[in-house]
Amino acid sequence: MRFSLAVVATAFVVAIYEISANPVNPNEGVVPLFSHSDCQARSGVDEYQILHPDEGIRSEDPKFKEYLLCFLQKSGYINELGEFHQEAIRKQVKDLHDLEDNLVVDEFLRECAATNGQPLEDAFGFYKCYHRHYPQEGFLYRSSIGNKVKEALTQTHSECRKESPLEDALLEQFKGGNFDHPQAKKHLHCLYKNTGYIDEFGEINQENFRKRLAQYYPESSLVDQYLEKCLIKKESPEETAFYLNSCFYENTPHKFNIFSVL
Repeated sequence: MRFSLAVVATAFVVAIYEISANPVNPNEGVVPLFSHSDCQARSGVDEYQILHPDEGIRSEDPKFKEYLLCFLQKSGYINELGEFHQEAIRKQVKDLHDLEDNLVVDEFLRECAATNGQPLEDAFGFYKCYHRHYPQEGFLYRSSIGNKVKEALTQTHSECRKESPLEDALLEQFKGGNFDHPQAKKHLHCLYKNTGYIDEFGEINQENFRKRLAQYYPESSLVDQYLEKCLIKKESPEETAFYLNSCFYENTPHKFNIFSVL
């Protein structure tokens, strides 16, 4: 169940800092993450190919191509006729990569999002082209977050740095995924406290977690599995926040790091 749990973890990390109270659609720049497991089940693709883009591309596996087409259709990037929704892709690419130059985006669309009447091959071609342009950035799993979410997260970080000072010299350590430091733990507790998921005493608001996750992932059994794995109160509020954050980090395929925006 590692794949499904990873999808939930990714959804939660983005969801915490989403400004809107409601789930957003692909035209607003956020992929519906529950599409992954649906399309994996339909296509029968090996999850290793999904988690390792180079392997999926090399394989040219028909199941991988079917997965890609399913995902892109469910995400609103290809319609039922196999035609690309170029404006939806434009918004997503601009948001993921902070692109202001429309000419750059236009060139990307001409090269990568051309409809040739063969939906499976068009979806596969789009994915290969995207990966060629942005080899470090996942399209299937968002290793980047949108501008609005990034602004909200940056503001929360700033508020918490006033409450729990964070030395600049330590940021690189935290960006590298090593959160086991007193300053990181205090900062993490502040982040989760200010977003309503942990209180000042380290009590976890499980209902807030559940409600938010349910908007992004409809299978309650998987949400239950995630809650059981990661929502564990430790001996102090700081240790609880540290454990939660480490759990998210370790169970997200691209290891999303909430310090990465600083």
